[in-house]
Amino acid sequence: CTSPHCLLTFKKEYSEFDATFQPVHQTQLFAELIAKQRLTPTKPLGKKVVYHDPCTLGRASGIYDEPRVVLQSIPDLELLEIPHYSREYSLCCGGGSGGMWIERAKGERLSDIRVAQAAATGADILAVACPYCLQMFEDSVKTMDLPLEVKDVAELLADAI
Repeated sequence: CTSPHCLLTFKKEYSEFDATFQPVHQTQLFAELIAKQRLTPTKPLGKKVVYHDPCTLGRASGIYDEPRVVLQSIPDLELLEIPHYSREYSLCCGGGSGGMWIERAKGERLSDIRVAQAAATGADILAVACPYCLQMFEDSVKTMDLPLEVKDVAELLADAI
């Protein structure tokens, strides 16, 4: 699954249908392929990257390490963390549960707060593993005019292959 929300739906809601497959998030698959040396990023990125833990991927599905494993496999990528607000303490992007469509003043949105935290790390790129987070953060970076690029972990991996 490319979306933590879809992953959760397959695992929790559709489990009663006796599927013959085990749903995984794309970062889990990438991390496994990297560990088995079936996928090897070789192109250096030359960027500082801070990773945002999506709340549905982390707190709801317990996936914290795999996105970091993927990012750490990319040559010349410096992985940063947002102090005090990573892993299970990560702040939500504000996009889930319909929050994406609620209008709030600039600077008050959860996504605005989160991109400000990410920018304060000195990162060039804010990496995400959720399409809601991607959309919310891209909008906040644009409206707040921050020198930060937002990319999915899969995009960064593709850039390094």
